[in-house]
Amino acid sequence: MLAAEKLKIAPAIGSFDKKWLEDALPLDVYNSKSKRLRKITDEIFGELEAIIETSNRTRIKVHLKSVLINLWIGWKMGLPTRYSRRKQSYQAGERYRALFFRYKYLIPIVDAMETAGLIYQKPGFFQNKTGNGRQTRMWSLPKLQRYFIHHDLQKPDFYEYPGPEEVIILKDRKKYVSYRETTKTKAWREGLEQYNTFIKKNEITVELNERAELNLRFFLQFVLPEMMKNRITINITNKHKSTSPSITGSFYSKLLTVKGLRDFDDRGFSLLKTLVNLSRTLRLVEPETAKNKILEETFLLGDMGMEKLSILLRRNSLYRVFNRKSFRYGGRAYGATHQQLPKQFRQYICINGLQTIELDYSAYHIRMLYHREGIEYLGDPFCIRGDGLRDTFKLVGLIAINAKNEQSAHGAILKELKAKGLPLPKVKKPLSWLMREFKENHKPIAKYLFSDIGITLQNTDSIIMSEILIKLMGLGIVGLPVHDSVIVAEENQEVLRRIMTDKYKKVVGFRPRF
Repeated sequence: MLAAEKLKIAPAIGSFDKKWLEDALPLDVYNSKSKRLRKITDEIFGELEAIIETSNRTRIKVHLKSVLINLWIGWKMGLPTRYSRRKQSYQAGERYRALFFRYKYLIPIVDAMETAGLIYQKPGFFQNKTGNGRQTRMWSLPKLQRYFIHHDLQKPDFYEYPGPEEVIILKDRKKYVSYRETTKTKAWREGLEQYNTFIKKNEITVELNERAELNLRFFLQFVLPEMMKNRITINITNKHKSTSPSITGSFYSKLLTVKGLRDFDDRGFSLLKTLVNLSRTLRLVEPETAKNKILEETFLLGDMGMEKLSILLRRNSLYRVFNRKSFRYGGRAYGATHQQLPKQFRQYICINGLQTIELDYSAYHIRMLYHREGIEYLGDPFCIRGDGLRDTFKLVGLIAINAKNEQSAHGAILKELKAKGLPLPKVKKPLSWLMREFKENHKPIAKYLFSDIGITLQNTDSIIMSEILIKLMGLGIVGLPVHDSVIVAEENQEVLRRIMTDKYKKVVGFRPRF
């Protein structure tokens, strides 16, 4: 049974699929100036007015409008929406108020919608002994879906995903923390606001031609969610209008055959519908290994019947996130859509129509630890016991920097090795062996490994990245950050290399390697 069918009958039969509930979409804040959505909001508010307290009609309608957008996305995706009913989850402080729902408005609205027969809810739970839990799930019922249909809400073009208005964010675990303004926070904010104003004047796209090698993971885990958040715009040039796309023997081609899809429209709406259907179908595939095999299956864009797929990245502004209630931890920049793009597809990014290159620091944090000890490290820190285990040791090294202790690292290493399909060495107690070998080969920095140093190193690299972006911007050059790398137009490669070298040397005191 498809998730879309379950969406309609689950309340009637009282049966819920655990996997379907786990795949729920998080409740998010959206903006909309759509007259159609405003009309739906007014009509539904009229239904709810007799059920809830309406002392602040404007705030209630703003919340209701955003809830309706989330429910529309869930309806189209065939998934529930998850949200917290804990009051503490909404205590973000005045600084972040524009980014969040307010508890005193959200909960009454959702409960009133359930009373009015517009939605169904599956209550969440929390187990103190195990620490396991699940947020409450909600999804639209046919009564609400008829509103969407009647007012012709078909495409994700009637809302926008705004992102944070506050660009300097301080957190403690998942909770947002208020803070007093300082000279540093003002300078950081000013730099980011200048960058965000600058980047809006430029066009960032992903340009895929018919020879581009793709997989379903790219479409289902990047293209689909980003289209649904209205963070990207699709433009398609069909290869042959008269012929059906065909990927011989693949799961995808079978879906196209079943749906009878011949051509993708130039703005990507039929692609969106196809991806939604494929996402729903793929959820039924078990076990997870079989699903991953399907997601990783590669094909050419031309095999889908497209000559060109152009993806305009609409969200390019940044914000910085500091952690553990301290501006000494974290501080990296997030928020831009290109950061969500899988690494192998970043080569297709264009800046104002120009092809780009990505330059990254080699073994960034490992080398940074050696430099903290005053040691110039020139080798490959992950080439231990030959090249055969290089990727495995690289993963161990990255986790070693971020883990609080060796015991906590065991599970993380094993999970990531399985996810990436990397081999374990054929030795007794392979995880312990890997960690021991890594420490033995890096004795000068062994004291830092499995010591939770990673979040401090992130603070250092965030300072370096901030200075790089501001320097590039001063030269009129667009730089797109990805934590340890920067993307620029090919013609600016050597300028970027020089700036990355200078800024690293200024902060750390040594020359980096690329």
